[in-house]
Amino acid sequence: MRLEQQAAWTARLEDLLSDYPEAADELRALVRQVAEATGTRSAGHVVQYAVVSDQAQQAVQGHGQQTNVFGSRA
Repeated sequence: MRLEQQAAWTARLEDLLSDYPEAADELRALVRQVAEATGTRSAGHVVQYAVVSDQAQQAVQGHGQQTNVFGSRA
């Protein structure tokens, strides 16, 4: 799954830079800023809490381990 996401984002960024080559420096600066802020080349540890009701469902895919439980609390 991770390789599929990497390929999809690579294609999207290539399309973006093909359409807007002037954005390359700004994108490099953003990647550098995130790397300096986190000490890594990743966005780091992400925690998200979602509360839904009725028939709503929430699922967010990051990297690492993820557990989703859908259904009633009863």
